[in-house]
Amino acid sequence: MAEIMIVDDDVQMVELIKHIMEVEGYGVVTAHSGRECLERIVEKVPDLILLDMKVQGMDGREVLREINRLDGGVPVVFLSAIKISLAELIELKDRFNVHGYLVKPVTKKDLLDVIGDVLS
Repeated sequence: MAEIMIVDDDVQMVELIKHIMEVEGYGVVTAHSGRECLERIVEKVPDLILLDMKVQGMDGREVLREINRLDGGVPVVFLSAIKISLAELIELKDRFNVHGYLVKPVTKKDLLDVIGDVLS
């Protein structure tokens, strides 16, 4: 099954999503900062990255730019409490490999639907 990286500095959120993903059969890698995310990508590129817009040490957009520089093929889904405009979402999709934007709190169904769509 696919491997998903969860990047969020909220430890409880990471553990909750990790549990959901593992129950669904996904492999999970976690990172609690932008730097840790980038270090892990160098080691092994996941099949999908769930990325918070605000992570420790870096803005989510900065992390996204670096992810694309390292491996532009890995799909990213933002999972954030920060709402963005439709124009911003279109720009993220057009310029980077962003496949979705979920606003916290997110339901398990919405999370799994987006992940399933991206990975299919």
